Amino acid sequence: MRTLFPPPPPLLKRVLITLVVAYFVQGLFLRLGHTALMTSLELMPSNVIGGQFWRLLSYGLLHGGLWHLVGNLALLYFFGLELERLLGARKLLHLILWTTAGGGIVATLAPYLLRFMGLNPDQAVIGASAAGLGLLTAWCLYYGNRTISLFGILPLLGRQLLFGVIILEVLSSVGIGNSSSAAHFGGMVTAWLMVTGKWHPRRWQKRAPKRNARPNLRVLSGGQDQDPWVH
Repeated sequence: MRTLFPPPPPLLKRVLITLVVAYFVQGLFLRLGHTALMTSLELMPSNVIGGQFWRLLSYGLLHGGLWHLVGNLALLYFFGLELERLLGARKLLHLILWTTAGGGIVATLAPYLLRFMGLNPDQAVIGASAAGLGLLTAWCLYYGNRTISLFGILPLLGRQLLFGVIILEVLSSVGIGNSSSAAHFGGMVTAWLMVTGKWHPRRWQKRAPKRNARPNLRVLSGGQDQDPWVH
């Protein structure tokens, strides 16, 4: 019997638990007045340029509030659920880590390359949004012809969803002018490079299924799949 929210597979479950635990540890440290954890793990472009490269990954463990965390958990869950089944745990982990790092690299370079947009190299970036949007991008590339209902009311194809997210990110980057959007773009571009094989064609595509493959899915009338968690 299918459930609306199937339990996540092993790797994805560990990732989600790690983020939740990290959030509570972060909150505990802040409540005790210790800000060293935040300042040592957040992505500060000027510090990364200075050689603190661990920040390219560690910033993904921190979040600016409960809803920030919940939003990223939702992205990772809904799109990582099927990607782990499709790619396997190891490749999903690589995807999460590299999209986080890719987002961090772009967010680090953006303030120096796009000063005219008012980006500040001393403005911190936190959150797993680069990884979450990276998984969204990968899912949309693999399932571009799959129908997904946005908020349960607006049916969109995977490629339409991806296009819409890109438009929203462009508008957000112009309107807000901070490095968070740069991190989002970095995660999405990294996912695109990996899924299309442009990142490392032989190694990545060797075991990757064809994009838009629909393994073990029964097509219903109207061309929609009976996966309740994506409709």
